[in-house]
Amino acid sequence: MRHFLVYTVAVLPEGDHPELEALRRGEVERAHELQRDGTVVALWREAGRLASFGIWRGVDAGDVRAQISSLPLHRYMTVTITELHRHPNSLDPFPFGEA
Repeated sequence: MRHFLVYTVAVLPEGDHPELEALRRGEVERAHELQRDGTVVALWREAGRLASFGIWRGVDAGDVRAQISSLPLHRYMTVTITELHRHPNSLDPFPFGEA
């Protein structure tokens, strides 16, 4: 498995959209599932925005993108996926397993 830095920015529609609350609840549930199964190994929120950084595992970027598409709010997200490799000058071992 490879590791990817995933940056997402969500722009939700303005106004009253009752279905958004259900999507948000589903988002929490799915994010927890992805963490429990090891697909998402670390997750951070960008302060002051509906944006996050995460370390995701997958076979390739397409696999990661498919997992992201399982998030209920994915249609409102702009997503950047960057494959990660341990830097050869790093003194620390790669913290998320082999890379």
